[in-house]
Amino acid sequence: YELEGNILQYAGAAYNTDSLTDSTQFGEEETGETSSDNVQASTVSYGSQNIHQAASDGIILYSMDGYEGKTVDTLTSADFDQNAYQKVNLKTDEAVESGQEVYTIITDEAWSLIIPLTERQASDLADRTSIKVKFLKDGISQMGDIEVIEIDGSTYGKLDFNKGLIRYASDRFLDIELVTNIQSGLKIPLSAIVSKDFYVIPSEYATMGGDSNQLGFLKQTDGGSSTEFVSPTIYGFKDDCYYVEKSSFSQGDVLSLPDSADQYVIGETGALEGVFCINQGYPVFRMISILDQNDEFAIVETGTSYGLSQYDYIVQDGSQVREDDLVQ
Repeated sequence: YELEGNILQYAGAAYNTDSLTDSTQFGEEETGETSSDNVQASTVSYGSQNIHQAASDGIILYSMDGYEGKTVDTLTSADFDQNAYQKVNLKTDEAVESGQEVYTIITDEAWSLIIPLTERQASDLADRTSIKVKFLKDGISQMGDIEVIEIDGSTYGKLDFNKGLIRYASDRFLDIELVTNIQSGLKIPLSAIVSKDFYVIPSEYATMGGDSNQLGFLKQTDGGSSTEFVSPTIYGFKDDCYYVEKSSFSQGDVLSLPDSADQYVIGETGALEGVFCINQGYPVFRMISILDQNDEFAIVETGTSYGLSQYDYIVQDGSQVREDDLVQ
């Protein structure tokens, strides 16, 4: 369950604008034609064929889609409609006429992606100047500059890169993930998270019992004339208080502060978020501390005193079980 980095999935596809040519230099696409007027290089004869060398080096694509001349300023919301998108394959075994396009060449490694954003996403990204992007096509991540822009009254994010274009040059649309917050922890499904109420006891009332190393509390008995040591199951520590199993005490029980006349009356309760751990074959509540989350998963802290550890088994849907139920 361990995940390095909290990933927020942005729905929809991103638009690959490697043809942008605004004030910042982006990937430039040129169309290669068979006319010798458009090829400023030498021509070599090979048998019955004339081989024309391209005017410049770059990434060669044997396709066109009509987006080659678009810039950020000329993009419209309709350009993001993948259902209407068409790409023409320029490869052919037939002879071509003079002036007919036979390839597209990209002469600059600088390129951009334009992604649609919700209002919340735009607000979260407004103060950022760079961001880590994961490309789902191959799982590779790289940093890019980011800017929030507007197209046809809608909000978009413009991601600029200066490397990696060769991996995606043939893809006009890409699926990506934006890594907006680097967190290290355990990845758990939101459906596993439950809430449970506990009695809350200030930490100063805790003591070690007798000859044991167990943590517990001194509960008054016989009308306060004596005390007994009670070692309840502790499920969490928060805000300088212990969260203990409610079945260990009754409301109104009185605890004595060691070496003091101070008393604490059991009654205050508090809820903890957690999951059911099933390492022993039955559900046991374990407190969690959420570092970050999206619509499906949460990243929780690992290595806490009362929480989860790597390789623990948990119930995927916490609403479907009760503590002490046998898990089959």
